[in-house]
Amino acid sequence: AALVGRFGAAALGFGDDHVVDALAASFARVLDRRADDVVRLGPRAYAGGDRRFLRAMNVPILGVAGEVRWITHRLDDVTDMVALTEENRENAERQAELYARLVDQNRALLAAERLRSEFLASMSHELRTPLNAVIGFSELLADGAVGPLSDEQRDFVGHVVASGRSLLALVDDLVDLAAAESRPLELRPKEIAPGTVVQAVAELLRPSAATKRIALDAVIDDRVGIVSADETVFTKL
Repeated sequence: AALVGRFGAAALGFGDDHVVDALAASFARVLDRRADDVVRLGPRAYAGGDRRFLRAMNVPILGVAGEVRWITHRLDDVTDMVALTEENRENAERQAELYARLVDQNRALLAAERLRSEFLASMSHELRTPLNAVIGFSELLADGAVGPLSDEQRDFVGHVVASGRSLLALVDDLVDLAAAESRPLELRPKEIAPGTVVQAVAELLRPSAATKRIALDAVIDDRVGIVSADETVFTKL
């Protein structure tokens, strides 16, 4: 077997002892077990210096008495297959790394979403409580619960109530922002008079404009009639 292995290695262009010994051992196993034997060799250098991966298969041909009469030898160059396997391994490692990054990013996004929801809930409570108090006390003043008001005072209190309600609606919209990405904007259309809405907005803005010495007037064309719209969204516009 050693002689055959050395001859076979030389015929294939290999001269190192490892290949010779591996082929000789394979032939010996075939003779002993009377069964096929596969040897993987590599990376080994050809006589020309090329380093390749090889797979040798030795198959016995038995006689009528079960003895080994012949051994067929097949040698395959599996360098490309090994390279492909290595490339697949590297791709798998890259995919695992990308997956780990995606998991980390997803956790960070979930944490950010939770913090945003907590912030909006806290802000909603901190703003709604004093706003409701301002609106409530202003309505008491407007109703004369603490004494009569002059027309000018009643007008001012009315502006406070309207501004408070408008600000409260904005707070509600901010709270809804937490769920806005997961569901479409829900509109509540009803019949409104655009002129009335514009006049109300102008009244809300007039005190602020007056502090800057700006005269603010709203002129509504008589041809503007009733429209169907979401009053909150329309007011913002």
